[in-house]
Amino acid sequence: MELRRGYIRIAPADHAAFIRAYHTRASSTLLHKEHDEVLITYFNADGEMGEPIRKQVHSSRATRLLTKVGGPPRLHIVKVHRKTPQWKLAELVENLIWTDVALRDLDGRTQYQFLGFTDAGLKTGQLIFLKEDKLSTRDLLDAFGDLDTVYVNSGYGKYAARLQLSFTSTVPGFEFEDSDVVEIGDLKAADHSLHTDGCGLIRESVARMICQIHGLPIDTSVFQVRRGGIKGLLVSHPDDYFESTLSEDYGVTAPSPYLMAYRPSMLKYNGGPRMLELHSVSSCPSSARLNRHLIILLLSRGIPLEVFRSMLQEQLGSISCFARNRDVALRYIGGDLDASISPGKLGQDVFETLYAGQELSEPYVESRLKTYQNAQYVSLRKKLSIRVEASGYLYGVMDEYGLLEQGEVLINLPERTIPQNVDVVVARTPSYFPAGDYTTLIFFLDSDRTLDIRVFRMVDRNKYPILKHLTNCIVFSRNSPHSIPDTMASGDLDGDKYFVSWDPHLVPKASMPYEQREPFVASALKWDLDDMKYEALDTFLEYCFNPLLGMIVTEWERAALATPRLAAARYPRELARLAESALDMVKTGQSPEELGDRFKDLKAYYASHYPTNFSDPLTTLRSLIPEGLPCRTTRFECDKALLLQDDDPTQWSRQLTLGAEVIDQFNMDLKKAIDADRLEDEYNDTGGASESRTGPSEADVCKTTYVTRYFGGGSRMERLEQEMRASAWYFFGYTRQRQTFAWLGIRYLNKIKAESTAGSKPCIYVGSRSHSFFPEEEW
Repeated sequence: MELRRGYIRIAPADHAAFIRAYHTRASSTLLHKEHDEVLITYFNADGEMGEPIRKQVHSSRATRLLTKVGGPPRLHIVKVHRKTPQWKLAELVENLIWTDVALRDLDGRTQYQFLGFTDAGLKTGQLIFLKEDKLSTRDLLDAFGDLDTVYVNSGYGKYAARLQLSFTSTVPGFEFEDSDVVEIGDLKAADHSLHTDGCGLIRESVARMICQIHGLPIDTSVFQVRRGGIKGLLVSHPDDYFESTLSEDYGVTAPSPYLMAYRPSMLKYNGGPRMLELHSVSSCPSSARLNRHLIILLLSRGIPLEVFRSMLQEQLGSISCFARNRDVALRYIGGDLDASISPGKLGQDVFETLYAGQELSEPYVESRLKTYQNAQYVSLRKKLSIRVEASGYLYGVMDEYGLLEQGEVLINLPERTIPQNVDVVVARTPSYFPAGDYTTLIFFLDSDRTLDIRVFRMVDRNKYPILKHLTNCIVFSRNSPHSIPDTMASGDLDGDKYFVSWDPHLVPKASMPYEQREPFVASALKWDLDDMKYEALDTFLEYCFNPLLGMIVTEWERAALATPRLAAARYPRELARLAESALDMVKTGQSPEELGDRFKDLKAYYASHYPTNFSDPLTTLRSLIPEGLPCRTTRFECDKALLLQDDDPTQWSRQLTLGAEVIDQFNMDLKKAIDADRLEDEYNDTGGASESRTGPSEADVCKTTYVTRYFGGGSRMERLEQEMRASAWYFFGYTRQRQTFAWLGIRYLNKIKAESTAGSKPCIYVGSRSHSFFPEEEW
């Protein structure tokens, strides 16, 4: 039995030495994801082609395979504008697929062939092309695995969803040989629904090696992974439990050579790379938030409006104190910071400046606080994203040992104090039914979508000692007559996160029966590979930018808020069923035209006699939220504690001269980057939502480039020079009224301020998910 990381073989006898060699302090559960370059060409609404642009995207299986080939970017992404007339879109996409429109690289050459598109790409009008100078499209697709069989059996929509696996942002882990991996059966309920849909096992010893290499907490228990056509969660189990589970429950001879076990529900297609790729991991959750759809469902289950009003007013009180109360701001922002948020984000920057002791009246700190404050108000007005302190986002996993009774769940959060033996609630996105019957508020974390409400009993974490290794996740029982995840909007355990709350004010008192959905019956039709490009064209034109789901959900919300029964009324419930069908129509192949006709008929039927005089409870909540404050900086007075000119006047003068040489180029580069971000946001139609982007913003890339170039660390002398540079550029940037330039050396400025308040003693960055720019021992 051997493991490989990259191309280095690791024998079992070397495991301990290997771990010691790669040991790193696990200060964060953030997976460090690399970026790769692609080319992007935008076609405007008139079908006119723009110039190709280099763009950094999150590293994926596809980009890593092409990076190994070497040379310039080989992937070329085409984005079409959502306002393109349908007839012109059809003509343009047809010509692109058959290469009648010649894409150019940066040197003006045309060597691109149509590779395909993903289901995510349908939402943003995105097609993928490959430069075939060293690798053909057939070579690359074959390297991904047996996607052709997916197409033949299920059509291009399901094919696009499976192609997405190779374009999802991941981090490479170990290469698992086929002899290291075993397939075990899914656990089924009495009605044959799957308890373990999307959830497998991994040896704890192997999981710990992965943690060591990636700097994760050693007790990380859940890994969202990809391996070839395998997709889902791997849950870490102690080696002896792993062995006994495989031998006693699945007949695998012990001791086994296997390192991980997957289930049929995790296998989306055969073949593909053997590298185990990490998409995400479990971590201690920060406080989660409600959204407007979840609030509607909870109101429908009898939770009083006053509960939400009280939570909202408490949150608004904290937000309003930011500018005058450092402790309140640190507590609020620190609670928002999650391991999945990188240090460059607004909240992290604000947190670090406050923690370093920067003055609240300092112009940059003041403007960033106001920007963060306004972002909270905007989010609250748009989504009613009310924070719930007694809550968190957690992966859902299954009790493999059958210990939890029906209606029980286990939640073990070592870094948080939570009650035991209490009722907690459940809802899952995407769903719009207010049904449920156990005790735990759980909803799937998936943009704005809402959830089914369920209720579970959270047992004492010491009740079942054998389950103590399952941390920072929600463990469901396998003793239910129907799969618990499936009762929440036909959910599974392949990696969606649940919102879990133990706030007693949010637990519905009355029980509602679970409604079994009618499963969609897939077509028995087979698709011909020779017609694949034609099917790709038809699928793209049928589903790209399709507004049907959004229209149904908007009508569901309007209908629910028009009656005292809210989402429990008949019309919203009919719309909820339709929304669930529309949500998966790309993968199932359901016709949006047929679903649209059903929607029109349903809307027409209820239009004449649906109530219109009910007072909308969400409007009542929104009326409490202020509009926000102006954020434009009009003051540029320096904090004297950050000015080091007296320490070395000659060096200070030298850095001022350098700053004068750099600032104009930086401003031009930043403006260009901001314009590129606006262009992408226009095509994505997201209003700048970072979660919709396939990589970092161009503005962030620009700033990171300059930070790396001028504040990138090095020897002790280089770092001292960079510290002086940060101080001098802070002063110079303010004289030119260029705040972003002034704070390029933000980590050094925070260090200077922290040491000035600590009597010039070295500062170690600590705090909520804070990341030191340098290891403290270097200082």
